[in-house]
Amino acid sequence: MPRTTVTQAATQLATAARDAAATSGGGNGASTPSTDAAAARRRTRAPGIQLDCGAGADVRHVGIAFVHGIGSQQPAETLLDWGGAVIRLLLDNRVGHDASADPVIACELDPGADESRYIELQLPATTVDGEPVPEQHWVMTEAWWAQRVRPPAFGQMAEWLGPRGAIRRILLAILPRPRGVHDPRLRPWAATYPLRRGDNGVEEAAERFPVAGHENDAVDYPDDVPWAQATTALKRQRIQRRAGTSLEGIAKVSAALYLQAISALILVIYGALRSIEKLVPIGPLKDGALTRPIDEFVLNWFGDVYVLLGDPAQAASVRGRLVDALNDLHAVKCDSVVVVAHSGGAIVSYMTLADRANDALRVDRLITLGEGMNLAWLLSGGDDGTPTRDARKRYERLYTNMLARRPGLRWDDFWASQDPAPVGVLRFPQLDDDTEADASMLARVRSHAIWNRLSFGEDHGGYWDNDEEFVLPMLRLLDERTSGGAFGDAGDDHVRSGRRRRRLSALSLMRQLALVGPTSAVVVAFAVGSHFVARASDAVAAAWNAIPGSAIVSDALDGARAFGIASTSGGRLLAETGVWVVAALIGLVTIFALIAPPERPVPWAVTTRPWVGRLLRYLPWLIATPVVVAVVVGGLRFISGATLAGVEVARVVVAAAVVVFVLGVAVWSVLGSPTEPDDSKPRSLVRDGVELGLTMVVMILASFLVVSPIVGIIAFEDVGRTALGTIAVIALFQVLGRVGQWRWSVWDGRERMAARSGRRYPGLNRVIGQTALLLATLVTLFLAVVLDSDRLLALGVTGIALAVLLGVSVDVFDASRREPTTPSDTFVQFAKAARTD
Repeated sequence: MPRTTVTQAATQLATAARDAAATSGGGNGASTPSTDAAAARRRTRAPGIQLDCGAGADVRHVGIAFVHGIGSQQPAETLLDWGGAVIRLLLDNRVGHDASADPVIACELDPGADESRYIELQLPATTVDGEPVPEQHWVMTEAWWAQRVRPPAFGQMAEWLGPRGAIRRILLAILPRPRGVHDPRLRPWAATYPLRRGDNGVEEAAERFPVAGHENDAVDYPDDVPWAQATTALKRQRIQRRAGTSLEGIAKVSAALYLQAISALILVIYGALRSIEKLVPIGPLKDGALTRPIDEFVLNWFGDVYVLLGDPAQAASVRGRLVDALNDLHAVKCDSVVVVAHSGGAIVSYMTLADRANDALRVDRLITLGEGMNLAWLLSGGDDGTPTRDARKRYERLYTNMLARRPGLRWDDFWASQDPAPVGVLRFPQLDDDTEADASMLARVRSHAIWNRLSFGEDHGGYWDNDEEFVLPMLRLLDERTSGGAFGDAGDDHVRSGRRRRRLSALSLMRQLALVGPTSAVVVAFAVGSHFVARASDAVAAAWNAIPGSAIVSDALDGARAFGIASTSGGRLLAETGVWVVAALIGLVTIFALIAPPERPVPWAVTTRPWVGRLLRYLPWLIATPVVVAVVVGGLRFISGATLAGVEVARVVVAAAVVVFVLGVAVWSVLGSPTEPDDSKPRSLVRDGVELGLTMVVMILASFLVVSPIVGIIAFEDVGRTALGTIAVIALFQVLGRVGQWRWSVWDGRERMAARSGRRYPGLNRVIGQTALLLATLVTLFLAVVLDSDRLLALGVTGIALAVLLGVSVDVFDASRREPTTPSDTFVQFAKAARTD
């Protein structure tokens, strides 16, 4: 069992550090009688790191405390993963400077009961641009807290996520995406700016858009310029802002009702599954086979946020782990202490450093990546992040001005363009009534807008794979010996960043084509009368029936169909609705797949090949035109073949959805939007009644739409064949997409290696050749589905096999061109091979 650290925040080491800071005038905070009294009540903790750096006083020692985010990390996992990325870059950097490759001096990954895990690194003395750079030591440790948290009961989480609106608040914060040249995402390379409070909330203090040819474009939206005198860019920005403001209000009102109802519906379904597990006497069901995945997702990923915000005892225990790590770094006499925190770890770090009991703990720099502070402020305050009076009292540390308490602290915040956790810059609530003090605080925070993978699902965990825009700049923040030459010249960051972003634009396009390809092929095949989807379903069913034991599922499905669900009025209604829902899902997924990240073409605007950016900007539209036409034609064909009962069902469902939406907007326009609560006013019984009634109506409608596809698949064999065949086509294209991502990863690895080692970037001839093969294969598979051609299908499968064979051959060929004997030789030979590519 982990030790309880609630009473370990201030130790004898912390007291000594505080006394030393008071004597020398250093530190981030001042000692007060209250902190002295608090320290006297806490028990002594022996240092967890016993380390003699073995170097003179002229060697600078940097202590780094890693604080992981929400999840189920194992001990040493964070230290090895994050520290491994640092070591990898240091290794390549040392090779580039002709130094010994291995930077690790000492390492402890299996400590005793009272010890901590750490890795000590050496940065050798070197010369950069003719200037000597002295030796430096880094000590990395982790504030591991994943298993120090007992997950809350599901009932508590259910209330928090559903009725109390956590899901609704999170999704409403993600849905609005500002667009325009003022958006930090829309830059051709990474840039760093301080923060300021503007008309639209907290934003980066970027006065000009840093793109060649756009230096004079306005970042803000000046309304004092007459329309006739405004530039085209300014007119576009003004239209986007005004239209966005009107549409955002309508979208928030409708989305609030829908999300509130859906979250409540999920809880109802969860309760039903729980009941089934208790009633059905089957071993796996008794053990929670139906609800365990839901439990793990909700409790592991959202439970920690709930604990950090709502469970004071466990939150104090988590903060105590970071306090222990900082005390350990002070014990080895680090000249500079840095906290590197991810996601929920940023919440832990902020609340720890804002705690007056920890004023004696010196921290010189805070580096956050994918921070969870915006999420914490959103969930504890109002929907717009403005804290209520109760929130300021209940979450005192969260709403304490941590930067005001620590005037010497520097804060660098890295956030990725598609990361759903921060969703943009740090949106500080107004923590200080003094406007000048608030502005001074924001100016001390440096915002780093970066691109990770241009993926909503991968950006949050992709920071340590981003050498050019995160790892290299972060190491320069840690290494204060020089202006940055030891880890690449900061002036060349935009070159490395631009190459990465152009590389990411290719990955994003490839992923989009792998998603648009199968769904559009299914739609077009239906529109032209192709039977490929049905034949694919039959092939999958035949393969399934060949598996021993599969008859249990097949017989159960045949038995359900034998009941004649569609023969009853209620069953017929559900089944007919299910047919429409399945068709609508295929069409909606196809159209949704056409939506591209708005930032994708931007990095090509400043290159010698701007036509590539224009192609990336307009290619989705070129693809969308025939696909949308196919969706419309397929929809008309589907409607023409629908039964009278199906047409009536569609009319009823669409009419009900429209009535609910119009009624909700109209009522909330009069009674006030639920997204803007005012705690100072009593809630209206009329508003509560209307909100409750509309929520129940939407729940009924949503339940109907969720259950109907299942009934339709069971009742009508053709619907089941269409669903299974569509899944088979998507799976085939996803195989091609996986091959493409694999080859992109190899390309990415070679260019990241060049960035880390300072070598010349490898050529792109092989990349172009493999990309052409993958695109040709994708087109072949698309035509195979549309034309119902077995020959084209065989040719497409052959193309996938050739792409795999070519990729393996290229990797083997690269390996044979170098003769590694030591770690340093490995990277030197690799760089030499890349140069001749």
